[in-house]
Parts: sequence; structure tokens; C-alpha cells
Amino acid sequence: MSLLKSFSAEESEKLQKFIERIIEEKLLNEIQKLMFDKHFYGRFFKAYDFDIEKALKHWVIYCQWRK
Repeated sequence: MSLLKSFSAEESEKLQKFIERIIEEKLLNEIQKLMFDKHFYGRFFKAYDFDIEKALKHWVIYCQWRK
């Protein structure tokens, strides 16, 4: 079973908000936009217990580390 299919409706909605915040806050460059898919975001978000603020904080750290 796909990871994304295992998410509850609430978790899926939070994931969508997480992705929207990443885009709105311009936390991706053009290359990163091509590198990451929804499944990647889902794994990343799940690792932070579906906490949007916590995941965003660690997303910034992750992207800095990738540079």
C-alpha cells in the first residue's frame, strides 16, 4: 500500500497545507521543485508527526544541508 494512501483525511489535508506553505514561503529553488514529489513530502512530513510548523523548520534545515 502506498504511503500516501495510508494517510487519514486529516493527515492528507495537513500534508497539502505543508506543501502549500513551502511554495508560498518560497522554500524551494527551481531545481528543488523538480527533485521532490508528493511522496517525498509525505515521508518528510510524517517523520515530524504531521506538525506543519515543526516540519517547516526542519525543511529549511534540510534544504540548507543539501546545499
